[in-house]
Amino acid sequence: MTRKALLVLTILALSLSSCVYSLFPIYTEDTIVFKPELLGEWKLDDGQYQLKFERYDEAKPKEKFNLDSRQGSYKKEDTESSYKLTVDDLNDPNSKESFQAHLVQIGDFLFLDLIPLNEYRNANLSNNYMALHSFAKLSFNEKELVLTQFDLGKLNELFESNLIRLRHESVNGTVMITAQPKELQKFLERYAEDESVFEESQLYQKQ
Repeated sequence: MTRKALLVLTILALSLSSCVYSLFPIYTEDTIVFKPELLGEWKLDDGQYQLKFERYDEAKPKEKFNLDSRQGSYKKEDTESSYKLTVDDLNDPNSKESFQAHLVQIGDFLFLDLIPLNEYRNANLSNNYMALHSFAKLSFNEKELVLTQFDLGKLNELFESNLIRLRHESVNGTVMITAQPKELQKFLERYAEDESVFEESQLYQKQ
C-alpha cells in the first residue's frame, strides 16, 4: 500500500460510518437501476441522520465541483442513472457529506454504491484526494428505507482465514477492496443473505 493510498484512507471518513471501501464500483452498465420512488428525504428512526436523494443530473454542483478534476473511477456517463445523496447529521449543522450514488441490482437484492463528492470539502484537498467507493445493502418501499452495512470485523475474519478470496488491502483495520466490479458482484451475490456479515440495519422513514 503506497503512502498516497494511506492518506486517502485516512481522510475518507464517511458519515454513513462504512469502513469497507473499494477502488472500483460494484456496478456495471447492466446492473444499474433507477427508481424514482427513492427520491426525497428519509430520516433515521432515532432522528440523528437524514438522507436526501436527488437526481444527480439536476442536483450536481455547477461551481464548487469540477467533474474533470476528480481522480478515481468516476465516469461522466454514469450521471444519467445516478442520484446525488446528501447526508445530514441533524445534531451537528456543520456536518454534511454528499455522494454520487448508484442503485445496483445484484441477483434479488439492491445495493447502494457511493462515491464522495468534493462539494463540502476544502478545495486544497483535491491534490491528495482519490475518490473511493463504499457500498451497503438497501431495501425500501414508499414509507420506509432499510440500510444495512457490512460488518468490518466479520469481513476481516473471513479475509484473514482466506474464506473470501477477493483482492484487497488492509490498512489499520480498514478494508480497501481492489477487485474489479464483476468480482465484487459475485461476492455480494454470495453473501447478500448471510446476516452474520452485516451490521444491524438502520431504518429510515420517508419525510
